[in-house]
Amino acid sequence: MNIHKFNCYVVAFLLLIAFGGCERESLTDTAPIASTGALRVDVVSCTAFGYTDTIFYLRNQRSDYIVAPVKALSGTYGASPKGLVINTLTGTINVTKSETGLRYRVYYVKTGTKDTCSRFIVVSGIDYQSSMYVLAKNETLIKPLYNALSFSLMPCASGNDDDDGKGNSLAAGGCEFDDGDDNDSNGGEEPLSGQQIRSKGVDVNQLNGIIDLRQTVKNGVFGVVPVNGAFLIFRMFYRIADNSKRALNHIDVKLIYYNRTSDIPANVMKQVKSQNARIAAVPGTKTVLPVGYATQASDPRPPIIIVTAE
Repeated sequence: MNIHKFNCYVVAFLLLIAFGGCERESLTDTAPIASTGALRVDVVSCTAFGYTDTIFYLRNQRSDYIVAPVKALSGTYGASPKGLVINTLTGTINVTKSETGLRYRVYYVKTGTKDTCSRFIVVSGIDYQSSMYVLAKNETLIKPLYNALSFSLMPCASGNDDDDGKGNSLAAGGCEFDDGDDNDSNGGEEPLSGQQIRSKGVDVNQLNGIIDLRQTVKNGVFGVVPVNGAFLIFRMFYRIADNSKRALNHIDVKLIYYNRTSDIPANVMKQVKSQNARIAAVPGTKTVLPVGYATQASDPRPPIIIVTAE
């Protein structure tokens, strides 16, 4: 082998190593979407992709509240988990029609490539963590999560949650859970008549959204003598004194009763654990999500609350 040919082999080998190193580095810059696996990232495209904020609130307005990407980019858009109403061609998000109280991973794939960019946004509202509560262990209260954070406090003042029909005491607290068609000067739409859940036995505090499970069971929601496996899906309307300016919001919740923890079917517990993948701590300024967040909790609503006697 002459020296010229040997040098060519060396140069080719070094270039192969350098290219492989760059490719591996690019793979670490993105998380998988659905089942596509790790994809490369175009840094320029990702810099251009984004929205005006990372959290969006409902608005009291006649038309739907639509937000668009800061810059129009040609490609495909999507989001996980399920619940965000997004236009797959333009990336515009219909905040009004999206599930609130959830954090979403919004992604963009540039036309003609597999380069994937991600941004995390929150549609403001409350959520309840899917979980099991054992009354015999005094696990009786469900506290709502606000803006997809376990440690975020809602801007709700304390006071009397006994509404006088005019909304005075509730309005003073800033928040109103289980809102009814009471025309209480909220300045926005009202739920349809007969939608309140307290009258159906669900014991929810109208000032802070905390549900008392023990009292709910006593109220006969699952039967005068609670029936093993009985369940209730309810929709609770609420208002929060935040940037939504008390716009009418709602959440669907599923309550299931079992006599003992051993009575809970394995598939139900599996669904509860999957839904909990969406509950993630967000320390500092960087979002930290569980491994597989994009593929787990594909349908996070309604949250599942299991109540057992023992």
